[in-house]
Amino acid sequence: SIEGTTMSSPLALLLLLLMGAAADPLREAIMGQTEAQLEGIAVRVGIDHGVMQGQGRLEALRKAVYEFAQSEKPAGVERFAWDGTPLEADAPAAKVKAAPATAAPAKASSEAQRRLRLKTSGQLRAMLDEFSVAYPAGASKEALLSLAEEAGLLERWEALHPPQKKAPSSSGGMADMLFASLDRDSDGSLSREEMAGLIEKTNAAAKAQGEAVPADFFASIDADGDGRVDRGEASGYFERMGA
Repeated sequence: SIEGTTMSSPLALLLLLLMGAAADPLREAIMGQTEAQLEGIAVRVGIDHGVMQGQGRLEALRKAVYEFAQSEKPAGVERFAWDGTPLEADAPAAKVKAAPATAAPAKASSEAQRRLRLKTSGQLRAMLDEFSVAYPAGASKEALLSLAEEAGLLERWEALHPPQKKAPSSSGGMADMLFASLDRDSDGSLSREEMAGLIEKTNAAAKAQGEAVPADFFASIDADGDGRVDRGEASGYFERMGA
C-alpha cells in the first residue's frame, strides 16, 4: 500500500505508473500534447489558464498542467515542479497568467462539440430518445454523436437539463492525465489497445505485491460496454476508487 492514502492498491499503482517520477512519463505525455490540447485539460481541471502571448504560452501551459498533476499525487509520494525541483507538500498548482482583455473568445461551435463529445453513449441515447430521433440498435458512440450534432440537440437538451457546475475534482484530473498519456489518436476515447500497456503494468505490479488482479480491468472502467472508455467513464472509475 501507499503511505498516507486510503485508495485501493490497483488504483494507487495505476496512478504511480501514470505519474512516477523516475522515468517521468507524465512529462513525456505533456510534451506530446498540442497547445490546444493542454488548454483543454486546463479548462477541465479548473486551472486558471488564460491566454498568453508569444512563445511562452505553450511552456506556461505545460508547467501548469504538470504541477497540477503533481499536486494530485497521493500523500507520501514525492512531488516535483516542472523545473525538476521538489514541490512543497502544500504548494498550490501552478497557474498560467490570466487572459488579456482583448483576447478573442473561443468559437461557440467548437465548445458545443467538446461538450457533446463528453457525453457517454448512454447519455447520447437518452438525448436522442427524448427528441424522438431514431438510431440503429447497437449504434457506435460516433454514430450517436453524429445524429445528435446533425439534429442540433445539445442546446435543446441543456435548456431542459442545465449542466451542473461542479468544483474541480481529483478524479477529473486523473482522467485527464490518463487521456494525455494514452489517447494516441486524440479521438476522445481509449480503446483496449491504447490501454493494454498500462493495464499490463498495473496488473504485474499488483501481482508482485500480492494484490488481487481484476479479471478484466478494462471492462471495470468501460461502464457501458461499448469497447471504448470515454472521459466520463474514466472519471467515474476514479471516483469509485476514491481518487
